[in-house]
Amino acid sequence: MAFEVTTNRAAKARRAVIFCVNEAYFPYALLAASQVRALCASELADIVICAETGEIPASLSDLDIRLARLTLEGQTADMGRLDQKETVTYHRLFLPHAFKDDYDRILYLDSDIFIERGDFARLLEVDLKGHVLAAVRDEVQWFNPERDAHDFRTMGIRGKKYFNAGVLIINCQAYRDKDILSKALDANRMFRDKLKHNDQPLLNAALRGEWLELSPVWNWQHARRFPMLTATVPVGITHFIGKAKPWNDPDSLLPPRYSMAFQHFMARHFPDRPEIKISSGCDVSDATLGRQALRSWWHARKITRYLKRFPDDLVAKE
Repeated sequence: MAFEVTTNRAAKARRAVIFCVNEAYFPYALLAASQVRALCASELADIVICAETGEIPASLSDLDIRLARLTLEGQTADMGRLDQKETVTYHRLFLPHAFKDDYDRILYLDSDIFIERGDFARLLEVDLKGHVLAAVRDEVQWFNPERDAHDFRTMGIRGKKYFNAGVLIINCQAYRDKDILSKALDANRMFRDKLKHNDQPLLNAALRGEWLELSPVWNWQHARRFPMLTATVPVGITHFIGKAKPWNDPDSLLPPRYSMAFQHFMARHFPDRPEIKISSGCDVSDATLGRQALRSWWHARKITRYLKRFPDDLVAKE
């Protein structure tokens, strides 16, 4: 496989937090990067943004971002139904190979996230016990671990745990040694036109449940569905799965504090971009609040039982 990586500077650490984004998501990756940097010193980990285009504003130069352009000769052409803008999501499949001379461990993050708290230095050092990666279960298995993910059923894989690929701690050497990339690309060639998601099921298919599970606080996927329950959980990373995003929430499905934070960041660092509309918040009628309270009560016992599997949220479980 042919890779070409061009960067604006050399690596400064053996650990990296990496985002893979297109031009539209570039500023949102920078917001997340600024939140990471506030929680993890530069000597402990590089922050890398893989993007085709994008320029870091002078106002964010202190973040010391490593910009990278990843060229995959003859690879993205085989990604089937995706247009060129969408192929960037597949770049995370190639990161342990593309940066094999630079990083021993990678924390991959999607850019549609909001970082609330967390010891990212310790997160990068989580004991992977020889496994390729650690991740958080996809939300389809939070309340029913036996439920098969849709794409797994399509691929004929049953009874395996299934992770959300928005937050991944990757052991780069193990990833290469176990040939995860080739296995994922084989799955893509076989199923690419039948899958609901992009590269997430490919990674899951390559690992078939052989990965370590992180506490859901590192990839909290319920910011919209259970707002009251979310307020009681010590969330580290909120992940805005689905169509509602802090920068595009016309139905005001997300709590307004997220759109307010994104609006402030964009106005300060990307003033030429369209202004983000602040969410008016969820309907606060008595009926809506009652439904939210009932839903939170209904799921509280299950989510509490799930969280108790992780008495230390910096220990990954088999």
